[in-house]
Amino acid sequence: MVRAVVELSLRFLPDMVKQGKGGILNVGSTACYQPVPYTSMYAASKALTLSWSQAIREEQRHNKTGVRIAQVVPGVTKTNLDGKGHGERRAPIELVGVDKPADVAKVAADAYEENAAAKVVGWNNTAFHTVMNTLPDSAKATLVSASRGKPTKDDKM
Repeated sequence: MVRAVVELSLRFLPDMVKQGKGGILNVGSTACYQPVPYTSMYAASKALTLSWSQAIREEQRHNKTGVRIAQVVPGVTKTNLDGKGHGERRAPIELVGVDKPADVAKVAADAYEENAAAKVVGWNNTAFHTVMNTLPDSAKATLVSASRGKPTKDDKM
């Protein structure tokens, strides 16, 4: 799941460093901040993307390469995907809010311009992240699992 993020970054980063300019914008997910039962590989891949992006961002800053490494962190976003297997049909998402693609794109552009380590999309996702940070990981997993519900037989795992 993260192979493309890492391989493409490593493929183009050396040329950007040589030129002293350029950048990489990675797309994360609020799933990176807590365990997400039933979509654990997705959440884990987003956690790796966040950690890896922040690490190579610091390397570029420390070495004064002039290369930006930024990350945008949206929550559930309204797309043409049907959401099967990801919990969107099982969860009370309306209570949290669904990001609009245009809003995600605007925050992504801002994140790149600001060279943001991780820019969360929307007040709702920021508030959720802040609250979740106060809980132990075991409580996060229980809360997320309860809010999403168990997958149905129609959900793809």
